[in-house]
Amino acid sequence: MLLFKRYSSYLYLTFTILVISTSTYIKYSTISEEPLWSDELFSIGLIDYHSMLDFSFERKLVTQISPEDSFYTAKSAEQHPPLFELIGKLFSWLEEPELRSRLQSLIASTLLLIVTAVYFYRRENYRFHGVIFIFLCAFAGRYIDYAQEGRNYSLGIMFSVFVALFIHNGYLLKEKVNKIELVVILALWFTNYYAAVVGGVYWLMKVYYCRNNRKELLKLSLVPTLYLPWLFLTYHSILSTSKGGVAWAESQNLFTESMFPSDIFPAIFLIISLPSIAIILFLDKFSNKKTNQLLFLYIMSSILCFLISYKSGIGHYRHILFSTSILLFIIAISISEITIRFKLLSLPLVICLITFLENFNEREPNYEDYKNAALWVTHEMGNDIPVITTWKANTSYYRVYLDYYNEKKTIARINPLNPNDNEEEICKLIKDKGKAILFSHEGHQIIIDSLFEKCSNIEIETEETFNSIKTAVLIKR
Repeated sequence: MLLFKRYSSYLYLTFTILVISTSTYIKYSTISEEPLWSDELFSIGLIDYHSMLDFSFERKLVTQISPEDSFYTAKSAEQHPPLFELIGKLFSWLEEPELRSRLQSLIASTLLLIVTAVYFYRRENYRFHGVIFIFLCAFAGRYIDYAQEGRNYSLGIMFSVFVALFIHNGYLLKEKVNKIELVVILALWFTNYYAAVVGGVYWLMKVYYCRNNRKELLKLSLVPTLYLPWLFLTYHSILSTSKGGVAWAESQNLFTESMFPSDIFPAIFLIISLPSIAIILFLDKFSNKKTNQLLFLYIMSSILCFLISYKSGIGHYRHILFSTSILLFIIAISISEITIRFKLLSLPLVICLITFLENFNEREPNYEDYKNAALWVTHEMGNDIPVITTWKANTSYYRVYLDYYNEKKTIARINPLNPNDNEEEICKLIKDKGKAILFSHEGHQIIIDSLFEKCSNIEIETEETFNSIKTAVLIKR
């Protein structure tokens, strides 16, 4: 520890540069390894196919979205705010769908590491805290996963950690509102509804500490004031989602099945986090208002996210991902403090840390291969063969890769098959053309079965399945 203090600046810079470079390389080198899955294709479809300059608006649910809808109609039908897609427009010039979708997440994860490294570099007494936290964020496998996913999670993690840095820097104790605090809180509210919980709890804490200062309270009132217009556009979708009304879950209660991954993570989570928090509280020198504020933010955010998930019946680890970022910050502080005070505990703590990362590193394989399915469809569809997809709201799922392989000339060829709606029209199309290509998700089998029930004059000539994505050549008998 004396060696670390003596060469603190040099060792810290060397370590952080090495860690950030290695982590960024790992993420970037495999960013296109997995094809985009449905949620990513939905986001990139919002950016590519729904105009942000069209300010028309119609209140819809996600299952009612049409390719002709404006960005605001389509996005308000989904259950998350629009910041990720609005920023994503900046990357729309990129050709490769994976890079266009995921680069923003990679940049957010790298920016998180850089900002954290700079923050602790300027605070010499806390550099060892920074070393542990940066290492955790850089190599925890699920953080790597979300840095390679074209959704809003990596962005939300970054802003959640910024809030932890605010508390560590004593922003709450200053009882004054900083402009950057307002920006970060608002960004959390506009990134993801579960990230908004972290932002909301911090906002309430800030209101409490500034309760006697009207000028500062007025500044804080800007956050809900600016958020209200979006809330007005999307409240119908929020109400539907809160009752489990998401397209992929229907009426199934998925809370107990998917709240946590199937690996050993929950056990490691408890083994490391609870003792660490307990030890912090008993270290008188470090047990101060900042620590209590961090703990309060983590505990309240986790409880609220848990309750929201339970109420909706849809649970997943990513729902507590943002509050877990606060926990990682607390764990990093606790490990560094314990190591400094009790050197004999260094080895078991390092072993626990490695175990944590190993079990946190279990990557869930991509189970939807729209990319290779689209390539198969491209080879089969020729010059005039129509493509039948399931269903209109999911058009972008199929269109993104078809456009990639066909120079963005496929929209006129795509004919969405809607349940209990246009089966006869699709039957007539296949009869007139003599042949069509089916491009669908196996979860929509009931829609396909309905088509075959109503179209006795068609049959499958050949078919192929690509990780849950079904393709087939349909011909007239």
